[in-house]
Amino acid sequence: MFSFPDENGVNEDSITVLLFVLTCCLSVILVIMFRAVYRQNQWLKHRHESTASTTEEMLLKTMNCSITIDYREANDAT
Repeated sequence: MFSFPDENGVNEDSITVLLFVLTCCLSVILVIMFRAVYRQNQWLKHRHESTASTTEEMLLKTMNCSITIDYREANDAT
């Protein structure tokens, strides 16, 4: 059960435990990064939707204004 250090003074059990701990730490870091990217993506999507709706509102106001101007110009021409 207990392994003795090899000729280099390295214990195989300690290497296994070290690799396991390293794998766990990297997995936690990876999950944190994925969550951060997901939140950033959601924030950008929400920002894009609000910008798109604002742009549509401005476009509608511009169209209404140009229609009003065109209508008045048509009355002035007659």
